[in-house]
Amino acid sequence: KPALLLSHPQYNDLCDKQAFVREGDEQADVYRPLLCPYWGGSGAHVDFLHPAGRSWWIEMVCKRILAYGIDVPWNDNNEYDLGGGFSASQLEKDRVTAARCGPG
Repeated sequence: KPALLLSHPQYNDLCDKQAFVREGDEQADVYRPLLCPYWGGSGAHVDFLHPAGRSWWIEMVCKRILAYGIDVPWNDNNEYDLGGGFSASQLEKDRVTAARCGPG
């Protein structure tokens, strides 16, 4: 999933890095991840435009899926439903480049 439940063991680490889509205005003084409902409870969407969110996702896909010989991961629940509230994502000024797992 492109989101982590509040109970996920790495949730707090990504929250500390502000790597989730944030609730409210990007310029807000306080960072709060926008929480959305899932079957297992509330979760926050990974912000793929934030360097920490994108690099974490790439690392997890490489280590936990591709390293086992799986050619392509399936990204289930990839339809972001943010509940109609106002949210913000970090947009980098630098160009986003493709990432590779391992040599090549």
